[in-house]
Amino acid sequence: MRPRNVGFGKDDKDMKRVFWLLTAGLLILMVELAGLGLAALEQHRLIYLAPERPPVVQQSVIMQVHPYFGFIYSPTSPDFEARERGVLYRDGFTTDVKYAARYPELLSYPIRRRNDKVLLVGIFGGSLANAVAFLEQRNGWLSRSLTEIPAYAGREPIILNFALPAHKQPQPNQVLAYFVAVGQPFDIVINIDGFNEKGSLWVQSNLDPTFPDTNAWRVLREMLDHPESAESSKARVRRLYHEAGIQLAAPGECRFGICYVAARLVEGYHRIMVAHLDQGATPLSHFSWPPPHPGNAYDNAVDVWVTSSLSMAQMSKGIGATYLHVLHPNQWFRKRNDFKLDSPEAAASGVEAKIIYPLLTKAGVDRLSPRIKFFDATGILDDRLDVYGDDCCHLNQTGSQLLAEAIGSELKRIAKRRAPRSP
Repeated sequence: MRPRNVGFGKDDKDMKRVFWLLTAGLLILMVELAGLGLAALEQHRLIYLAPERPPVVQQSVIMQVHPYFGFIYSPTSPDFEARERGVLYRDGFTTDVKYAARYPELLSYPIRRRNDKVLLVGIFGGSLANAVAFLEQRNGWLSRSLTEIPAYAGREPIILNFALPAHKQPQPNQVLAYFVAVGQPFDIVINIDGFNEKGSLWVQSNLDPTFPDTNAWRVLREMLDHPESAESSKARVRRLYHEAGIQLAAPGECRFGICYVAARLVEGYHRIMVAHLDQGATPLSHFSWPPPHPGNAYDNAVDVWVTSSLSMAQMSKGIGATYLHVLHPNQWFRKRNDFKLDSPEAAASGVEAKIIYPLLTKAGVDRLSPRIKFFDATGILDDRLDVYGDDCCHLNQTGSQLLAEAIGSELKRIAKRRAPRSP
């Protein structure tokens, strides 16, 4: 008789199955731990916990591209702006709600004269000018001064706010040119500028500094531009496929280590493929981005500031309006160097102001005063420290009032010099 084969065949199969299951589980555990560690290194969080998301901040105002002004502002919720802050936006410009109720023609530009008794006063410039114009509509500091001028006796001043935050020359010049072209009448044009002109002193991102604010222009391009590709259709589809793969991998959304490892592998693969695509065809942007003009950047900036003001004066004269260029005060450019900032991050503003203001004051004396009405208001607040709204360049309500009243006094002096002498 042959001996019977005694063994544990069924048990061996079970043991092998258990072995492979344990091996697979161990591998999965190792991958999971590897993903856990990788996520901790790259994202500084435990992957099983949802990432902390910053609170969503609802923007009250967004920038919009404008074909002539570079950019303007529009509220995301006009009703909220009007109800909570008393601000109306029309064509990118702000008006006080109650003021617009008194003068409903301000709801749409260009406005027409309601009668010959109104005195249309346009204010141009950046954020400081915008604040002065807006507060003037609420308080009437400048308007009261204008009614005391004999040449304007019996006339009712209406303040038109054409100033836009972050605007610098030649943008105010462009704003005036546009509204003159579409028939907006003016009796007085006031250009209030100064600090923002620092943006024309330095070349950033190889952009012509006479263009709108570089940071704003870059943000608009990054948000809105869809570059035209010069590559072939096949290459473009391949590139879009891999770019979509990078976005869809989304390792930051994973809640398990193994998911994180897989997503990073997929993302890495698509990034490698994008890097190996033909990079010879440069995408064509829809946003103009000219290089800076040759020559000294400081001289170029001052030249643009001077010629823009002269252009505004010429346009104003052409429509029979009085033009006044006001160089506004700044806390960093005072006789006493005793301004104390609240935020150390704002120190750069002081450095920039101390560079641009001496250039502007000199150009104002040498090149503007002999030809137009130029008011250097940089010294009117030298004895005050309670008039500034921040560490940068803005005034609080008291400072805005003092500047508006100083402008009114300057317009009185201008009118007095014009008045015919008694025989």
